Amino acid sequence: MDIIWSVLAAIAGFFFVWLAAKPAIDKKFKIKFCAVCAAVVSTWIILLLLNIFAVVKTQLLLAILMGQSIAGATYLLEKNETLRGFKIAFIIGGTAIVYYLLKWIG
Repeated sequence: MDIIWSVLAAIAGFFFVWLAAKPAIDKKFKIKFCAVCAAVVSTWIILLLLNIFAVVKTQLLLAILMGQSIAGATYLLEKNETLRGFKIAFIIGGTAIVYYLLKWIG
């Protein structure tokens, strides 16, 4: 099976796990988070570890997922009046971090 289907299944699976856990986490920590964002982050963290330990080599999918997280985090900055001006710095910094991380594990 192509790795993309496993990654998509992982995102879907993590989504339902985070969705089920969301009410308890929101209540206990008094924060609100996005179950989709948490699913994507969970998936790329596992994929990153699999890449580091040479179980799987798929930097393209890893880069796509990390890019989605950068975009999602930037969207959160948009909601915060104080941090709104840092969007471009966050995009540039996040992109550089992902680039060098993927280059390092490559």
